[in-house]
Amino acid sequence: MTDTPKMRMNGTNDAADLDNDSTETSPELVTPLDSFSASASSALSSAADVAASRSRSAITCDDLFVAILGDPESAASRLLQSLDFSATNLVRQIQFILGESRQPAGSLPAEWSPRLTECIEVAGLEAAKWHAPEVQTTHLLVGILRDRRGLASLVLETPGIGLEPVGAALSRAMRDQVTDQR
Repeated sequence: MTDTPKMRMNGTNDAADLDNDSTETSPELVTPLDSFSASASSALSSAADVAASRSRSAITCDDLFVAILGDPESAASRLLQSLDFSATNLVRQIQFILGESRQPAGSLPAEWSPRLTECIEVAGLEAAKWHAPEVQTTHLLVGILRDRRGLASLVLETPGIGLEPVGAALSRAMRDQVTDQR
């Protein structure tokens, strides 16, 4: 596992703060909150491992989704299981779509993809909207699903229904203040 990229709060929305071209340090993100839950932080660290195992140069939303699914204690993973989504099956579907990674894990990616940065910003805004003290994995899942361009939307979409069951379950979880177990 790697160190989780640090979040900081400075009250600005300066794009230069979000564009970290250096691959030597972890990116910093400006959000309305100053912390992640332990599960959300772990998911971000694990996403770097997922990206490295696929020999990617940046951490993507799909990597974060797979990392969230890998933590059965995360609120997002529990929510998806309650909707009869199997984490193992979802990960298999994503691996099938992406193809098997045959290369050994290289060095860990040092930066987030622009889409992942957007997803994390949305997660921070969602957490602030619900007055959560920290970003939970459910907030990260909202950010991933709002992107609609990633594999998470594809594998969670119910034919003929769409993402409504997942969206409704996420809304209930936010209203009921469901949190990560760690």
